[in-house]
Amino acid sequence: MYSPGLEGNFRIYKGLGLQLGASVYFQDYNEAQIVNLTDGTFFNFYNANIGICHTRQLKGDHYFGMTLGAKMYYGPNFTQLSYYSAGGYPIYMDGSHLRVATGIDLGIYYSYRRTSLLLKYDTARNHFRFGVGFRFIKRPAAGG
Repeated sequence: MYSPGLEGNFRIYKGLGLQLGASVYFQDYNEAQIVNLTDGTFFNFYNANIGICHTRQLKGDHYFGMTLGAKMYYGPNFTQLSYYSAGGYPIYMDGSHLRVATGIDLGIYYSYRRTSLLLKYDTARNHFRFGVGFRFIKRPAAGG
């Protein structure tokens, strides 16, 4: 399963901001490897998060930030049940049954110039996520 997404931190006041994110999922699977398969009809929506973020400039173009928010999953949650040794592959089941799972979303990020690195953890499914991103820098107006 692939689940690309977008996440953004929007500065509202000084170092404090709003954090929003969402992702979809694409399934590329072998039907013999899945016991049950639940598939959503809501454009393959996988998860979303909303929260607050705080960014602090360390030195020059180096920035460090933290995020805290709410996380919500709707998509599948595959768990390995066993390993089929004769076929040489694992057997999975979808434990979500397309029920909403909610939890807390925690993260830290580091930015240097326009490149950002992100590490997040959520309690909804106990997942760690890593991201690489692009920082849009607001330039001051000419003459002022």
